[in-house]
Amino acid sequence: MRPTHHRQFLIALLCALVFLSSGVSALPGLVEAARAGASDRQPVAALQGPWRWLEPDLESLRLTTRLSLGPWQEVAVTRDSDRRRRIIEERGRASRESTRPEADTRFPDFGAGEPRPQSKASILRRAALKSARLLEAAGESAAAAEAYAGVVASREVVLIDVWHGLAANLARAGDSAGAEIAFMRGLDASGRAADQIRFRYDLAGFYAREGRLLESLAIVDALAPHVPESRVLANAQRGLRASIELSELVVPRGAELNWPVHEVPLDWAAFDPRFAQWVERLSPETQLRIYPWFERIKNDEVARTTTIAVAVALFLLAIFVLLRQRGDVSVAIEYPEELRGTFSVCLRGRRRSTPASLSEEQIRKGRASMRNKHHMVSRETRFQRLFTGRYHVIVDGLLIDPETDETLGRVHEEKIVRIRHRRTMRLEFDFHPTTSPVDIKVLWGDRSADEAQITVPGSINKPRLANKGSIRIVLPKGKHRLLIGCGDRAFDQNLEVSSFRPSLVQLDALESKAVFKGCPPAVVPFLMGDMLGVTKALERDGQSILGFRLMATQHRADGDVSRAADFFESAGDTHAAALLRLELGELDRAAALFEESSNWIEAAAAYRQGGQIVQAGECYERAFDYERAIGCFSEAGAIDHWLTALERFGEVFSAAKLALEHDQRPRAIRLLQRVEATDENFREVCSLLAEAFETEGHFDLAAGKLDEFISTFKPDFATADSYSRLAELWENSGHLERSLDVLEDLRRREPTFPNIAVRIEAHRKRRSASGHLFSSGSRATGGDATAFVGDVRYEIVEEVGRGGMGIVYCARDTRLDRVVALKRLPDSLRRNHPRALQFFLREAQSAARLNHPNIVTVYDADQEDGQFFITMELLEGQALQAILYERGQLSPGNVVGIARQTCRGLDYAHSQGVIHRDIKTANLFVTTERVVKIMDFGLAKVLEEVRGSTTLVSGTPYYMSPEQVLGEHVDHRTDLYSLGVTLFELSTGNVPFNSGEVGYHHRHTAVQDPRELRPDLPDSLAELILRLLEKDRGSRPQSANAVLEALFEMDPS
Repeated sequence: MRPTHHRQFLIALLCALVFLSSGVSALPGLVEAARAGASDRQPVAALQGPWRWLEPDLESLRLTTRLSLGPWQEVAVTRDSDRRRRIIEERGRASRESTRPEADTRFPDFGAGEPRPQSKASILRRAALKSARLLEAAGESAAAAEAYAGVVASREVVLIDVWHGLAANLARAGDSAGAEIAFMRGLDASGRAADQIRFRYDLAGFYAREGRLLESLAIVDALAPHVPESRVLANAQRGLRASIELSELVVPRGAELNWPVHEVPLDWAAFDPRFAQWVERLSPETQLRIYPWFERIKNDEVARTTTIAVAVALFLLAIFVLLRQRGDVSVAIEYPEELRGTFSVCLRGRRRSTPASLSEEQIRKGRASMRNKHHMVSRETRFQRLFTGRYHVIVDGLLIDPETDETLGRVHEEKIVRIRHRRTMRLEFDFHPTTSPVDIKVLWGDRSADEAQITVPGSINKPRLANKGSIRIVLPKGKHRLLIGCGDRAFDQNLEVSSFRPSLVQLDALESKAVFKGCPPAVVPFLMGDMLGVTKALERDGQSILGFRLMATQHRADGDVSRAADFFESAGDTHAAALLRLELGELDRAAALFEESSNWIEAAAAYRQGGQIVQAGECYERAFDYERAIGCFSEAGAIDHWLTALERFGEVFSAAKLALEHDQRPRAIRLLQRVEATDENFREVCSLLAEAFETEGHFDLAAGKLDEFISTFKPDFATADSYSRLAELWENSGHLERSLDVLEDLRRREPTFPNIAVRIEAHRKRRSASGHLFSSGSRATGGDATAFVGDVRYEIVEEVGRGGMGIVYCARDTRLDRVVALKRLPDSLRRNHPRALQFFLREAQSAARLNHPNIVTVYDADQEDGQFFITMELLEGQALQAILYERGQLSPGNVVGIARQTCRGLDYAHSQGVIHRDIKTANLFVTTERVVKIMDFGLAKVLEEVRGSTTLVSGTPYYMSPEQVLGEHVDHRTDLYSLGVTLFELSTGNVPFNSGEVGYHHRHTAVQDPRELRPDLPDSLAELILRLLEKDRGSRPQSANAVLEALFEMDPS
């Protein structure tokens, strides 16, 4: 079937033909002018050039007192030949009756007299025309007019150019009547198209000059369609209309004069009623133009035959062209890759009624495809060699689950496409579903739940009853909250829809974690989102805290943060309340709540943001983050807190110097005395202590420290002033002999030291005067005797603990007068494991070299009466094992703080070439000052020797690395594996492997993600623990310092 726009095209083509034909018949001269202008491609140029203008300024405003229609009624004089003849007769009669009878000789009758010889007439005509133009150029208008009249009187064919010259010169000479006759005669003369147009424009100027504005406007209006692009004519029309309107206003004259309009009745039905329906769709202006031509066709047999022949030829040509124009249509159907689609595509050229949709069975079975119907389409189909035009494309189809063959949805869509010649038009249909089916099944143990209801806030707001515990709902892709009520309990499940295929959500009401239980009246309000009703029901049931928590969650979702914080506080969830208070800007309250929930890092951040720097430092200190605590105390100028943090951080020397700067000498002395001889600052420590003791009057202690200061220069010597000062201190403390020994030693090395001889002589005289004689031998013996207090060095005070590797006592060192921890190894160790004792002595010596704030200092290792013992500093606090037993698990902030201090100690020990080999919670001690100390360096090698003895080692090696289990050579990375086990235990409350063959598990079984046991554990901490527990030591962090850097990068909150 042909598209409708083809017939409309033919109608318009026929009407255009009729219009053009009428124009050709009516104005042959003007058509030639228009063709000439079209050939030059410059139609406006017809009004340009050097020719005779009277007044070519028609656009200018002008007033006239002779505003009349003139002797015509309907059309311009240029279009009415009868009227032109009447004007010529009237003007000629008026001229003959005037006092100038010779005027008529200028317009002789062409039919009168005898014709002159051709050659003579031509010569005379050329001479007269040349003289006329010369006179016109000289400004002699009257003489020029006479010369032009002579050319006219030659009885030869007179072109329009001659009539134009005659009329223009008569008008300039003041002969208006003769000029008008010349213009009228010239309208019928022949000439070039451009001259015709210029002649008519000059006639309009002549009438405007005479004050006959209406006639001038009529001529310009008749001329405008032939030069449509001329700005000159357009300006002339506007100027003449404005002049006419202005003249009517200035010169009143009775009733208003309207432009005469000739009403032409358009009786199209007289031609053909069917043809009338087509033509009436055209505009009224077009109908007025083509109506005279149709009347002519109706009355003129020749014109009718010619028009019908041309129209039939054009119609056949159009049909031929249209039949040869064909194109293609490609229909592409888009839907999810995970589904299967079956579609029927229909192509229709005209739509009179909507076709019925195909049934599901028809779409599935399909049928044989035809030219305009394709069945069983999957993704794309193509219709070829279709006639150009507009078509309707209708697609019916099914979206099917490829696994179950279940119909998930039906689609029906219609689009319009316009086919173009030799082109393939692509049409796309997008059938991606907006929702996906979700099957929900609620169980009550081993059977289906009977009273299950579900809602999905934002999608399903009213409870829907699950039939025998099962229900299918449709949801858009994305994350949703699934609320389920079953009996006396409610559940809040996170649901993520990621596929357009049906997904199954199964929930066991007996095993899944419920929002609340045992309160049937609260179930329906919970599903409806009425948290106030839920809270009241729970409060009546004695579960007010749970109700407060739900109210807090609801207010938080509604944006009422303040109310949410209040309810969280009422529910006892101080951490959640603190986060909301922090969001509200209530920093003090947020910090207090963080402290209450033991989130020290977050509390410190809140305090610091609120300007309470000291409190922030205290919280950092509780989180074992001494570096930031020291920074806060330093910024606040809190000296006591600053000193304590430095001391706990192990920066004893820095703390001592700070104490000295702020005149806290007793505390500085105590801190300086804790610095070991192996410290790099020990020389300066001795100097500071000597000065402090001297200031306090303890000259003997000052001399002792100054002596240690001098000994640090060995094998070199200190300055002579140091020896001189040492002698002075010994002298002031009453040790005259020691002072004398120092001075004599100084004289041997520096004989020129000022007053050295005088001072020695003075000392000898004082010794002689006192009668004190002391030989060097007796002095040495006496010195040895005073090295001990009694026969026993260590006095046992009390037992403080015992384990598989011996008993720990609190003892007093009688030689150095200090309290120590003494660990005595079991008697069976000497009898059954002599090689272990060798390891013990060697490792104890290595451990004694370690001097670090996070490592227990080893003082001595020896035997007495066959019993081996080791002495170390006595600590006050608890082992991590005991702390973990009391709390179950530690907060992430505490875990990170303990790990940081442990890594510092391990990094120092590893740098000294010492491996612990037995890092565990029992060997990590937290002092009362919150400093972590690593214990039992030196005993790990012994532990390896006796690992197989059940009498000495109890339990299972939960902390051993895979290489330790296999008995391979171990390095410092075995301590990192044991540290990972320890952090796992601190975070979750259990070691990774606590049952079965633990050694096998350490070698082969993958470690469970700690976040599965503790969901709130930070991802960064959990990932670090898993890296430490890698089976391959090459996959673990390669140093304790690398672990420490990772710990400082993470946020424990």
